Amino acid sequence: MRVLIASEHNKVQHLLADMVEKEPGAVVVGEADNATKALALANRLRPDVAIIDSSLPYLIGMDEVSGSRASGLDIAQTISGEIPKTRVLLLTNMDTEISPKRGSGPNVVAHFARTNQGEKTFFNLEELYIEIRPAPEPVFAEVLMTQQPSVKKGTGLYEKAIFFGALCVVLGWILMATWISTVVGGVLAVAGLLTVFFSVGGSLFSSLWHRMTT
Repeated sequence: MRVLIASEHNKVQHLLADMVEKEPGAVVVGEADNATKALALANRLRPDVAIIDSSLPYLIGMDEVSGSRASGLDIAQTISGEIPKTRVLLLTNMDTEISPKRGSGPNVVAHFARTNQGEKTFFNLEELYIEIRPAPEPVFAEVLMTQQPSVKKGTGLYEKAIFFGALCVVLGWILMATWISTVVGGVLAVAGLLTVFFSVGGSLFSSLWHRMTT
C-alpha cells in the first residue's frame, strides 16, 4: 500500500509516517508540506492512500492571506475527484491533538479514528483502502493518542515460581509433620524456600530495572 502524507509540520509528518510503517505492507512514497506539492505528488505518484492535514496551507508563508489554511479540505476533495482510486484521509485534529507535549513516550500509541453515530472507532489504512464508497470523497478522521499500560516482562513467571515455591514449602512441612517422609519433606521445604527467595528477589530487581529504564 503506497501512502502519501501532506502536512506542514515535521512532527506531524514523522508521526504519520511512523503510523503508516507500522502497518503490514504499507510504505510512505511521498511527503508534502503544502497543498501545491501534495497535488503534484498525488498526480505523479498515484498513491493508494493520501493522508491530508486539514490545516495544510496552499503555500508556506501565506498565513496573512485569508483562508490560506482552508486548503486541506480543498486538496482532499480535488485528489478524490481527479484520482478516484486514491483513498483520501482528511485529518481534522492535527493542530490540537498533536502538540509538543503530546504524541511522545514509550507507551503512547497513535490510532486513526472516526466518528460513527456519536462514537469514535479505530481503523487502519487497509480497512480504509478496501472500503467501498458510492462516490469519490475524502474520509474525515482524527488521530487519537492512547496511553498503553506498561508491561513488565517476566512478572508472570516470577508469580508462578513464588506460588509453586510456597506450595512446596507447605507440602514439605506436611510430610515432616506427619512423619511420612522427613527427608523428602525437608528437601521439598528447603527447595520451596529457595524458590520463593530467589523469585521474590528477581521480581523486585525486575521492577526496579523497569522503573529505571522507563
